[in-house]
Amino acid sequence: MAVGFRSATDNDCSAIDEVGAAIEEFSAATDNFSAAIDEVGAVIDKVGAATDEVGTAIHIASWSFGGLGAQERRAVRRLQHGSL
Repeated sequence: MAVGFRSATDNDCSAIDEVGAAIEEFSAATDNFSAAIDEVGAVIDKVGAATDEVGTAIHIASWSFGGLGAQERRAVRRLQHGSL
């Protein structure tokens, strides 16, 4: 009887170790996913900053050249609505 109990206990411990390893893998994958989301956020921030710079350049150009033409006004509207 003791041998059977030890075998069952060893199997239980092995299964528990496997669950622990799976949890560690899941945790690592979650950390990687979080890091990837942070990277995407950083890229979005860079795109937003670049868009702001373009808008500023258009604004400066409009003052420098005495106003915007029809094409420029459409481009500004598309920038403002995020469709450019």
